[in-house]
Amino acid sequence: MWNRWEILKLKVLVMSVSNPWRGLFPATVLPCREDFSIDEEDLRILIRFLMGVRGVSGLACNGHAGDAWALTREERDLVTQIHVEEAGGQILVIAGVSGLCTRDYVEQMGDAKASGAAAVLVLPPPLFRGVSNRGPDEPVAFIRSLAEAVDIPIVLFQHMIGQGNNYSAETMARLAEIEAVVAVKDAVGDYRLYEKDLIALLGAKRRISILNSSDVLLFPCGALGHNDGSLISLGTLMPHWMVELIEAFWRDDLSAARAVNDRVHPVVNMFYNTPGVNNAAFIKEALHMLGVLSRPCVIRPPHRTFDERDRAAIRSVLDESGLTEFYKTI
Repeated sequence: MWNRWEILKLKVLVMSVSNPWRGLFPATVLPCREDFSIDEEDLRILIRFLMGVRGVSGLACNGHAGDAWALTREERDLVTQIHVEEAGGQILVIAGVSGLCTRDYVEQMGDAKASGAAAVLVLPPPLFRGVSNRGPDEPVAFIRSLAEAVDIPIVLFQHMIGQGNNYSAETMARLAEIEAVVAVKDAVGDYRLYEKDLIALLGAKRRISILNSSDVLLFPCGALGHNDGSLISLGTLMPHWMVELIEAFWRDDLSAARAVNDRVHPVVNMFYNTPGVNNAAFIKEALHMLGVLSRPCVIRPPHRTFDERDRAAIRSVLDESGLTEFYKTI
């Protein structure tokens, strides 16, 4: 006779098999050397570490966490190739694409497909600032043009409202109708807007995966339910805890989810609310302190570099959250 926990695990497994775009998708950071070149050795170490965590469904590279803004097209493609090689078909690889015009996106999507990525994460172009006030026609035409140009699944990126190029809830529902679109990383950063997105997507003509990805609002947004997982940089630093949080939401166990959130909060509060410091740099330095990455974080300009106060603060918050002790057990 199976107990309740065994039945739950079976249900989670069945859902994961039937919907591959479900679970935790860590947005990987990108280690680099002193000359700012890609540290391939440490990147491969990081990927292998994440692949060893139960509940990690895939990896997302070449996003904000992966310093994509600082990479050439060739470097982006190299990063994708490394992820695909290490994944070895065991988990999905989602490659971020971004740019200033449609041509940039199409070129990067072609590279991603040729390199074996399972999907692309389409960051909204900066020219879409104010698009939520202009209706769905322009974004729908843009995503359709990408889907027609390159045959590869698309994960939408619902940007933070502060960036100005987030989609309206109406637009999100229209975008979900496009056959190539399989999921959305919703990082809008406003609980009220996330709820509107959720209602619109649940009522859309096609059901796509909804990945709750607002770093500072994981608990309140996750508590609304109906989310399929997260595509998030925190998943690179604390994948075990992010899986635990996601599965607590799937069980509708808010007490368990709150307990995880209490551990996560000190890190989120510092890493995502410290002015002037790239949160991906915090994650890289923390991963070095925790013994995953072999080298300290090298921060690409124009972001400021760490000083000893920063490093002391990182050590303190890792201790406060319990991550330091937890990493000793894995």
